[in-house]
Amino acid sequence: MILTDKLYRVPLAYIKKERYTGSYQGMRYMLEKKTFPAPEEGSEEKPKDPVVLACTWPEPFAYEKTADEQKEYNEFPFTEDGVLEALDWISKQQETTKYSQK
Repeated sequence: MILTDKLYRVPLAYIKKERYTGSYQGMRYMLEKKTFPAPEEGSEEKPKDPVVLACTWPEPFAYEKTADEQKEYNEFPFTEDGVLEALDWISKQQETTKYSQK
């Protein structure tokens, strides 16, 4: 299980500026801020709020070197609670997916 107590929690301020990556028992994961382009001028479309993008993939390779087909993504609100939801999702991915430590 990915640790989510205050001592080990990933700060939202960090994700706001940098990509956060880690690994756990055969699985790698990433959290980053995802922004959306502003709607075109004159459009009635409302601007989208940023989200926390979470991704998991099998070891051993880094995010950039792993095929997209091996990556699982999910989006969460860009809030402290959204970060906790993302970490819970990552933990569930590790428990329910074929990641295994070799």
